[in-house]
Parts: sequence; structure tokens; C-alpha cells
Amino acid sequence: MKLFKQLLQASNLLPLGIMWMDEQGRILGANEKLLQELGLGQEEIVQRSILEIDPYTNLLNWRRRWKRLMSDGSLNEKTELISRDGLVFPVRIYYVLMEIEGNPVCCATIENIKLSERFRKLFSLTSKIARLGAWEWDIQKNEFYLSPETKDLLEIDLPGSQFSADQTWKLLSDRLEKDQQPVLKDAMKKVRNSGTSNEMEVVFHFAEGRKQRFMLIAQAVQFDDFTTRVYGSIQDVSSISARSEEMYMAQVTMEHALEMIFWIASDGSVFYVNEAAAEKLEYDRSELIGMKVFEFSPEMNPETWEDHWDELREKKLLEFESYHITKSGEKMPVTLSLNYIKYEDEEYNCAIVRDLSRKKERDLRIRLFEFTINNFPDMALWITEDGSLEMANPAACRALDYQEKELLGMKIWDIIPTLDSSAWKAFWLSMQKTGNRTLQGLKRRKDGELIDTEITASFLRFGGKQFICQFGKDVSGRIKQSKNLELAMKSVAYSNDMIFWVRKDGSFAFTNQAVSSKLGYTEEELKSMTLFDLDKTYTQARLESTWKDLRSGSMIEAEVEIYKKNGKPLPVEATAYYIRYQDEEYRCSIIRDVSEKKKKEAQLKEALDHISKLSEQLEQEKSYLQEEVNVNYNFNNIISKSNKYKPVLQKVRRVADTDATVLILGETGTGKELLARAIHNLSGRSSRAMVKVNCAALPENLIESELFGHEKGAFTGAYQKKVGRFKMADQGSIFLDEIGELPLDLQAKLLRVLQEGQFEPLGGTTTVSVDVRVIAATNRNLEQLVGEGLFREDLFYRLNVFPIRNLPLRERKEDIPLLTQHFLKRFSDKMGRKDMKISEAAMKRLMAYEFPGNIRELENMIERAVILSSGESLNLSSILPDLKRQSIKNRRKHFPTMEELQREHIVNALKRTNWKVTGKQSASELLGMNGKTLASRMRKLGINRQDFMDNL
Repeated sequence: MKLFKQLLQASNLLPLGIMWMDEQGRILGANEKLLQELGLGQEEIVQRSILEIDPYTNLLNWRRRWKRLMSDGSLNEKTELISRDGLVFPVRIYYVLMEIEGNPVCCATIENIKLSERFRKLFSLTSKIARLGAWEWDIQKNEFYLSPETKDLLEIDLPGSQFSADQTWKLLSDRLEKDQQPVLKDAMKKVRNSGTSNEMEVVFHFAEGRKQRFMLIAQAVQFDDFTTRVYGSIQDVSSISARSEEMYMAQVTMEHALEMIFWIASDGSVFYVNEAAAEKLEYDRSELIGMKVFEFSPEMNPETWEDHWDELREKKLLEFESYHITKSGEKMPVTLSLNYIKYEDEEYNCAIVRDLSRKKERDLRIRLFEFTINNFPDMALWITEDGSLEMANPAACRALDYQEKELLGMKIWDIIPTLDSSAWKAFWLSMQKTGNRTLQGLKRRKDGELIDTEITASFLRFGGKQFICQFGKDVSGRIKQSKNLELAMKSVAYSNDMIFWVRKDGSFAFTNQAVSSKLGYTEEELKSMTLFDLDKTYTQARLESTWKDLRSGSMIEAEVEIYKKNGKPLPVEATAYYIRYQDEEYRCSIIRDVSEKKKKEAQLKEALDHISKLSEQLEQEKSYLQEEVNVNYNFNNIISKSNKYKPVLQKVRRVADTDATVLILGETGTGKELLARAIHNLSGRSSRAMVKVNCAALPENLIESELFGHEKGAFTGAYQKKVGRFKMADQGSIFLDEIGELPLDLQAKLLRVLQEGQFEPLGGTTTVSVDVRVIAATNRNLEQLVGEGLFREDLFYRLNVFPIRNLPLRERKEDIPLLTQHFLKRFSDKMGRKDMKISEAAMKRLMAYEFPGNIRELENMIERAVILSSGESLNLSSILPDLKRQSIKNRRKHFPTMEELQREHIVNALKRTNWKVTGKQSASELLGMNGKTLASRMRKLGINRQDFMDNL
């Protein structure tokens, strides 16, 4: 600070002390005059604050002083400063607030108001006449200062004026009577601990057996309620029994003339006043000198003054209380001590006047303090080092339900359950270091109830003892309320809704986390923003209108758009409330992001429109889907005990959990649909429908519409939109029965669905995506159809991912009895023919039949026989001729084809070689074929070893 350095250099030219301080009371610098008086260097003083050199200033006083400076610009006061050597001298300080390079700085002009040399000599002469000496006890250094007069009075012939406490007490003990030694020590400790004054008479012994009586007066000086020094005087009063005027002059001298001192002539004229008198009476010293005493002391007049003077001349000392009037007319209560002095044949009245305003104010403060403590609503306890309760205020007695005398006989751990003697000792040591602590704890009432307490503990020294003072507030209700408030604040902070507290100008007093996360602003950015930044349509007029409505008690709700940091609008629902807190008005706005809601509403509207268009179409298909969903198929519908059939069921289990396309091969009536149902029911798609399409049962001109749907008007008669079977089967399965009958032009479209899961409805332009598992079935030879150009080769390979050949009934004849009993029970129950049975002979006839129509033919036969039978036994006689003819036809019809013979021949070769296809002693060697050619032929003929395994 260049300007400050220039001011500091310039101040060295002034005869007064100059010092600069900041708002916290830290000293920024001082001129040479002040540094000399304090005995400090520039580097030392800038490391201190005003609190360290002024014993009467604490942090609270300095803050008040700074506040007055901010409002008035200047002020002055009288105080004392402490030098580096611990000497205290009175000063008058003039404070001025100024600005240096943009910063407020307090400039203090300091006038040392010690008595002038002339009067110091006069007081020194008076001290000698009155046989009066002064002394000082520095508590912090534990040293005594003895003035030359004191050393002369006590006949101490040692160099210097400063002595250690031990050395001083030894000097005094050597001269004191033994019974007075502890009395004097106790009196001095009382002054130190209480911060008050004391006086006592003591007898000292000197050489040749001389005894002299002395009057000792001691006065403590405190800083922050802690005694730093004790000043005193000692006067030889062997010839008088009362205090003399010299004693008062010595005391004033010892206290650096802090009291008002007047030297008054016999006619009442003032010819000397000290600075304290001029200051307190608000006159310049030049104005007071020459004034009559009755001009500022209205209780006196010329007549009463003469009476006082005659009495003073006779008694030498007069003391009484009166009052003085200041220049501004203010009344000041005082104590006057009039001392008769004759100096160089002239008579003087040395009046020592003490301002009682501070004493009365201090007495009032003490009474107020006692009243405050006794009426304080919180518990107050004073505890000694051993844990004993020294004092308790009425609030503590009420809160803990004890009488005061009961509490004073207890230990602190009797009422604080978490403490014991060792814990208290540790707490005491901690408090000695820290001085103050605030903590939460529990206190136990007389009835044992525990109450939550907020404790403020302070470590104090008073009256020579150490205490911990605890102020305790019952916060049981507040803790509960605080927990509720904390939960509420967390709910607000972590709410998914955006919450704003808005001031009257539209700026934000508070925003929760959701505001930052949803709008993209940081907390720092939001602090400098307003409502106008978020809502581009917001105006000042609208803001004022809103506040008017809110103040009237209205709650405002609206749907608006606010803008994110990236400039994108965000649709929201806003609710605003009016809140008044600590004389401030706020608008609490709770804003909910409704973008998803709006999006869903749009989607819902679109869906509703779509549903409305499809409602009629879905109604038509409802019955079909309901029927398909309500049918429950599983392996229980497949009746078999044949070991030959187990490999088929094993394949069903293995492929069911996959989404692979399945091709079921087999003759008519073998139950291919039952296998398809089993695959679907064992898959992860079992919760959705399996949609069935019989490709042979639909007309060629309608099959495309059935599979893929059509748009309204796609062809003649298409009066409304139709959803195809593939769309119905989305997320489920579709069973394409008789796939070999599918027209060639639709095979390409089916291939695309299998490869890409996409198709276009008939007459439509939009591609539809589906997730459908395809299960196809046929009784035709698809490879032969491919060779004949009737079936697409690429579609065949796409369908033939996992082929399953369903065995004809003639290859699993051991299942005929089971199937017969199953159909017999079903149809007899249906027709009310209970407990019908089939004879062994009839069963043998059925076992001998080839069943070219497979299981479906058997089912039809049993149903026809139940209808024709009249007793409990199943009558097959009516159908026996048919069985015979059918058997003959079957024998004629079932002449094996070349492919069947070839297949059977290869299987026999594989069985002989234990299914070894290539290599030595393999089927290829036995058949005289190349191994690769044989493997290809096996794939073509559908020969799989698992189909011929005896066990699963």
C-alpha cells in the first residue's frame, strides 16, 4: 500500500502518537512517537491488535466502536495503554475513519495525558510530606514495582525498583508481625481474584525495635474479567488513625491521575485541574482555571464554601457525596475528598473527585446480572475441579427437580449419566486448554428421567478458584423438531420436483438439486439468475401481479415452459405459495417436469386413435385369440410309452428354449400340431399365444391377407384394416401347418420375415417389424418340391434349421393300447357311457391294423365304435369289415418307394457298424460309398442317430 507508507512516514513529523487499525482491530502501523512510548518496534506492533495494548478493550467493545465510526466518522475516548515493559499510562485517543486505497481504515491520534513535570514534582513533594509511596503488582510477570518513596518508607536498601514476587514477600515478611503475614497475603489474593479494591492497616518492625503503622490500599485492574495488575499505595499513618489527604493524593498519583483533581484557593478559585477533570466536566482546562468551584458544584455557594474551608482547616480532610454539572448541563454524581495542604505558607484545598457514574453503573450491572441469572430460563451450574456443584440457578433446580441445597451436595456425574470421575478429569484438562466448548448431552432428573440438553461450557477463574460454568438448555423438543426439519430439508433437497424460493425482484434465494440437474445450471450460476432468465415470456408486470395475488392468500397454478441452459424449452407444471420469514417475503415455487407426461399423453392419444381404428378389427380376431390363449397344451397331451418316440420328445425339449425355426415332418394324423404346441409351451414365449395357420385350408387369394394383413381398400371387399397372423403372433409363436402348400409368390415374403422379422401388409407402404418364432409342419417331401420348382430352396433351408420327424403310428404300435384307452375314456365320458372297456381280442385286431391315417384315424375309429356300442364293452364288429378293407388297401398302397428302401438300407448299414459313418469298418465302407457322399445322403433322407436311440 504505497499511500499508507507515505502517511506512515509523514506521521513521524507529528508530536502525537499515530496508529492505524483495520475492522478487526489489527494494528497496521504506528509512528515513531507512539512506538517510543510503547517501547515497541514497527515489526512488533503490526503483529498485535488494539486488544493487546488497551486493557479496557475487548472484541465486543471494538466492534461497537467500529460501528459508531461507520455511522459518525469519528469519536474520542479516554483509556490506558500498556507498554512493552508492562507500564500503564493514561491516554486520550481520537478515532477517525478514513479510506486508504479502497479499504476502510481507522486512524487513531493518541495523546499521552500523564501529569506534567511540574505537577509530578508537586505530587512527589506531597508524597514525601504525606510519607506516601506507590507500588504495583504485575500478575502476569509476578513482579512488584516499588516506588522510591515506598522503598524509603520500608527502609529497603536494594538497587532498582522491580522485584520478584518471592523477593518482595520476603522483604515484607521480614518486617511484618507473624500474625499479619497471612492476613496481608489473603487480602492481596482477594483483591486479585475479585477484581475489587481493599485497604488495611499493618504494623512493620524496623531496626532498634521501632514499630510503625502503615495504611495499605490496593486496587485491581482487570481485562476480560481477569486481573492483570494490582496498583496500591502505602502511607505511614503512625501519627493518625484515619486516612489523610496525602493518602488520596498518593492514590491518585498511583492511578496516573484517573480521578478528577482540583487545586482550589481559599476563595473557591480553581488554579489547577487535571485532564480527567477537564474531560469529565467537558471544559478545556483553560476554562476551568479561574472558575469558582460553585459554578460547577451547585450545592456550594460562597457562604457554604467558607464553612467548608473553616472545617477543612480544622479537620484537614472532608469527605462527602455531591454532584457536579458538566458544561452541557448533565448531572454527574461524585464523591469529594477535600484535603487541606499548606505549601510555602500558602493554603490549598486539594479536592479529589471520583465520578460515581461508573460505580453506580457497575453496581446496577451486578444487580442486573444476579437478577438475570436467577431469572435465566436455562440451567446454569458452576462446577469445581473435583466435580462438586458450587452453585445452581433456579432454572437448574426446576429442570432437574432438586432443591438448591440438594444440588450443592452432589457431583456433576450424579446428573450427567455419561460422566464419571475419570471422564470429568479429562474434560477439565481439555477445558483448561480450549476455554469454551459447546456439546450435546443428557441430564438426569431426580426421578431418573433423561432430558436432551445443549451445553455451553466455559472455563473461569474467580476469587482464586477455577470453575467450569455450564449453561444447559433443554432441547428435547428442539431435537425432535430438528430431526423433522432435517428430514424435511432432505426431502426438499433431494425432491425430484424443482423447488425455488424467489425474492420480490425475481432472484433466487434457494434452489434444490433438481433445478441444477434438470436445467443444467450450476449452483453458482443460479445465484445470479432470476425468473426472467428461465421464462422468456415473463414480464415485470406479470411478476408484480403474481405477488399481489400471492399476498392475498391465493395459490397460483399454471402450465408454462422454462428454458434449460442449452436453450431447449422444458414444459412444466408450476405451483406458487406466499411465505413470509424473518420479515422477508418469498415466493415458494414447486415446478414439476411434465415433458415425459406430455410425451406419454401424445403417445396415448396416438395409441387411442390407433386403437379406435383397430377396435372393429380386433373384435373380429378376439374370439380366435381367446380360444388360442385358453388352450393349455403340454407333454400330458402327447400320450406315448414307446422308446422309439422318446428321441422325438427329447428334440422338442432341446429346441423349445431357443428361438430356432422348427420344421416338423410326418404323415397326416401323426400329431404334428401337438409337437408344435409342446415346443411353444416349453419356451419363454409360453405367456403369449401360438397362432396357427393351415396353409392348405386357405384360398390362394386370401392367404397373404391372413398372414400379413391388409390396409383398408387394398382390394375389393377390404372395407377395413386387418391385422395379419404374424402381427398377432408378435412376441409369441406362429405354427404354419401344411407349409408345402404355400404359393410360390408368398414364399419370398415369408423368407423375408424369417430373415429380417419385417413385412409390408397387403396394400400398405409401412414396414412392420415383428418378433415371431416360426414352427412349420408338412407331410410332403419339401426337397422333392424344391427339385420340381414348387418350393423355394432358400426358404427350405431357412425352415429346415431344426427338423423333427414325427413317427407314424405303425412305427410305435406299443402306444396303440394307451391311445385307445385315452380316446375310449374321453368319448364315453362325453356321451355318458361310463366304464366302457375294450376286449383283448379287439385290442389285438387294432394292433394288427397299419393305421395309414395314424392317430387321427384311431381317434375317429374309437369315437365311431363308442357311438355304435350298446353295452359296457366296446363293439368293434361294426367297423371290422372296414378295418379289413382298409388293411388290404393299405397293403396295396404301402409298397415302399426307392427313397424309403434306400433310407432303410443305409440305416441297417449304420446299425451294423455301430453308426460309424466313415473310416475302416464303417457304413460307407460297407455300402461302397464315399464318406462325404454318405453323409450328404443321410442329411437328405433325414437320418439322425438320435432318432434310433432306445433311451433318452
